[in-house]
Amino acid sequence: MPTPLPDRLRLSSRLTRWYKRLFPVLCIGAPVAWLVAFLWAVRGGAMQGDRGVEAMGMGVAGFALGAGMLLLQKFSLDPVDEVWLEGEELLVRNKGKEVRVPLREVVKMTPSKWLNPKRLTIALAQPTALGEKIVFILPGKKRQPDLEAFVQRLNHAHGA
Repeated sequence: MPTPLPDRLRLSSRLTRWYKRLFPVLCIGAPVAWLVAFLWAVRGGAMQGDRGVEAMGMGVAGFALGAGMLLLQKFSLDPVDEVWLEGEELLVRNKGKEVRVPLREVVKMTPSKWLNPKRLTIALAQPTALGEKIVFILPGKKRQPDLEAFVQRLNHAHGA
């Protein structure tokens, strides 16, 4: 028998909004700020007339901007806003959409190994309006018992 849980249990981190909004500002803003400062120095006379330095500075800024965009696409844009455990189903919210997923539809759970903050990817048997996978940022260690209770509830739903 699974551990008794409250009617509604939040599984995702409360800091997800910050990660989804602050990280993009840093990934795009830092290279743009560097480029503006560099161009200001070049145009202001500190390195005036040296086209090689100007081209190198633009290339480095372009590379940093491209790398930032790749990081954004890979790590910051796919986590959903909220994941709640409500009885025998997950309530998933992302960008104004709300989807309910029965626990028996969860096929596989894969935690991230090398990422910080930690993320959990849940593969589903049937695609939903949010896709075939649900990715969310895990809460800190203080709420680890909530996740353990979720795993117990998930095992119970699968008859394990």
